[in-house]
Amino acid sequence: MIYHKRFLLWWGLSLFLCKLTSRRQLDYQLNTDGPEVLNNLNRWAGTAQQSRPVNQTLEYFLERIGSTPIADLRRQMVQRLIRMKALDGARLQGRFVVLIDGSGYLVFHSRHCEDCLRQRHGETTHYMHQVLEAKVLGPAGTVVSIASEFIDNRDAQGAPAGASQEQVKQDCELKALRRLAAGLRGEFPQVRICLSGDGLYACGEGFQVAKDYKCDYIYTFQPGRLPALWQDFQGLLQLCPDQQVVWTTPQGIRQVYRWVNGLEYTDSAGRAWTFNAIMCTEIKADGKQTEWSWVTSLEVSRKTVVDVATKGGRARWREENEGFNTQKNSGLNLEHAYSHTCWAAYYFLLQIAHLLLQLVEKGNLLRHLAQEQGKRTALELFGSLKNLAQRLLDSLRYRRWPEEVFDRTAARAIQIRLDSSETPGWRVGVFQVRPGGSGSGGGGTRIRLRARPPYGRFHLAMGPRLPFGLPAPRPRSRFLRAASIGTLSPRSIPRVSLLGAPQRPRDQAHPGGPRPEWTGSPPSACGRAGPRRSSLSRYGRCPPISPATSATRWNAWLRSSWSGTAAANAPPLSSTPSGTRNGPSESTRCSLDCC
Repeated sequence: MIYHKRFLLWWGLSLFLCKLTSRRQLDYQLNTDGPEVLNNLNRWAGTAQQSRPVNQTLEYFLERIGSTPIADLRRQMVQRLIRMKALDGARLQGRFVVLIDGSGYLVFHSRHCEDCLRQRHGETTHYMHQVLEAKVLGPAGTVVSIASEFIDNRDAQGAPAGASQEQVKQDCELKALRRLAAGLRGEFPQVRICLSGDGLYACGEGFQVAKDYKCDYIYTFQPGRLPALWQDFQGLLQLCPDQQVVWTTPQGIRQVYRWVNGLEYTDSAGRAWTFNAIMCTEIKADGKQTEWSWVTSLEVSRKTVVDVATKGGRARWREENEGFNTQKNSGLNLEHAYSHTCWAAYYFLLQIAHLLLQLVEKGNLLRHLAQEQGKRTALELFGSLKNLAQRLLDSLRYRRWPEEVFDRTAARAIQIRLDSSETPGWRVGVFQVRPGGSGSGGGGTRIRLRARPPYGRFHLAMGPRLPFGLPAPRPRSRFLRAASIGTLSPRSIPRVSLLGAPQRPRDQAHPGGPRPEWTGSPPSACGRAGPRRSSLSRYGRCPPISPATSATRWNAWLRSSWSGTAAANAPPLSSTPSGTRNGPSESTRCSLDCC
């Protein structure tokens, strides 16, 4: 029997997609007891096989082709995600954040191959394979494998005599980092990358690798890693007390971000480096205090420090949590030896399957299904990732998937969109704009907002062109400086960024009010410019505002020439938002005198 290579690849992927935990389970879980297994696999692969293979067939196939073609398949999938902008929501200063960390992969009690690392525990010797993994951070907490470099005993050669196992491990990871960066840059030569790693890489070699392969970096800054530089950093923090941003989360956690620009360091090889350093101090309601610090080549200022620390520094733990921890404990069984000969091929199959599972779990199709059932996410709907895989296995075995889901022509129009409301440091809301009055003309649009504390930075993704007359922004108003105000226009650019300062207590009661950065005529409390304030009564009262949470919807009534407003951190009004066709009812007037 001859099997097509596409069929065997999907056969291998189903091992991980259905989380069967071992290769032998292919013969039991996907056998002839499942009447639709062969039909569904054939349509998956676009083949017409007459029989189902066994697990040894997969082993034979992977031994012959090796791991390189499967690694190349992963590269093509990641490039496709980048081209369709599915990962753009997690960019940091225009760069993709690539998380780097090492992990154990396989452990044997006898010598497995010539490349095994050796580690002694008393009288026992373990033979291991480790991997340095690079994962690109995406929206909704996704982490997509983009490059892998296996660590072998060649990296352990040259370690100083008497070095501890931890020192040998660190030396191996630094050597593998250069090979990883070279391969990453070779496969993605034009992608802007920011490497995010732990304190191990905050050294001359880590900085040099980033420079050689044209990457930015943000590494954890630990006192014991660079002790002299740490003392300089602490001293400079005292000299620039104004360089700080303080924010209190809705949970009552107080966060203080402080930074120093232009910190200088000379490594052991005599190379001079200049970078920025950030410290984040978090104080919980019970008084417990935690500190994190990073060094970075990215721009750090009052407007960017929260983004850099949150999306670049603190997001590094996602590689360990959503990455290695999920792959080891959710049924993918990363540390299981699926093969003793072509184990690298199985590793890449696992990474591809994990990518597909994340797209299914965190894409909008299952999210909409969960919301219809009153749940927030697919994970809440199914209970666990293992349950989700079990549903997929049952469907593969017993249900004949409809023909339209395999329509390649229709599939070309599908766009992958991930829910950015779960991106670290962002809060998301949606408000509905419904026109009213004789000059409106009907219709409406939905606008998604993303707000980053403490500045309330909004990105307004405009929907269809509004069919009613709204004031067009000035030609150079691509970036409007206001804490939480947006002006809608039928000729608005597709995306508008709103930047501003933290709201004052008076401003928090209403989304308007003067702002320190506002230039020109001071706005009224409605956010309208001063000269237009006299004509506000002609347009109706202010739209009602609700506080922004992950599930908030703003309902804003607009008359002709109204400006739409929304506040990210405004407290709720005393009355429930409501309105009539001619605008909000009397009970929804704002508490200020602007209306």
